[in-house]
Amino acid sequence: MTSQDSSDPADGRRESGHGRDGEGDLWSLPPVEAIEIERVRYRTPRRRVLRGRTEAVAESVEIVVRTAGPVPVRALSPALFIGGVQVAENVQDDATTYRFFADEELPAGEPIVLGWVGQPPPEEHVRAASYRYQPPGDAVTR
Repeated sequence: MTSQDSSDPADGRRESGHGRDGEGDLWSLPPVEAIEIERVRYRTPRRRVLRGRTEAVAESVEIVVRTAGPVPVRALSPALFIGGVQVAENVQDDATTYRFFADEELPAGEPIVLGWVGQPPPEEHVRAASYRYQPPGDAVTR
């Protein structure tokens, strides 16, 4: 998978590889090196906030993404795009590993693309995606 940099300046993204003062391009994302998908049943329900309300989640599909480098820190969070579905809820496990939580059905066989919340990836990144979503089997308990 290639970086998530866009070559279309009309969408507000930079064409260059650098931001202000020599910083890296904040639209760019590191390549995905590996993806693991599993259904997890939680011994203690996981908490999440949805529409301003806290709720307990007993089971989720976890999609663990390992990247070639860290995701730039910025106001937007990374997200996965699977078909037309955005999976935004995530935690960072370490410098290059991100755990995404999907509490809805995801479309089987669709490309998995790393992008930014609210910014669907360019079509060429979807076509070039190396990973496709396959629903996990039985839940593991954690």
